[in-house]
Amino acid sequence: MYLHIQGPPCDEKAYYRSYDGTCNNVVNPTWGASLTPQLREIPPMYDDGKNSCSL
Repeated sequence: MYLHIQGPPCDEKAYYRSYDGTCNNVVNPTWGASLTPQLREIPPMYDDGKNSCSL
């Protein structure tokens, strides 16, 4: 479970992006922001079925 936190109001006319990644997506301002959970589109696939990287 994770807590959805409302992001800050975004300035659509801002010249620079924010340093923490908020408001890079105006519709979903917290997507991709630092210190936010990232959801997987598909489950991880490991070679050994546990935790080693696929090659």
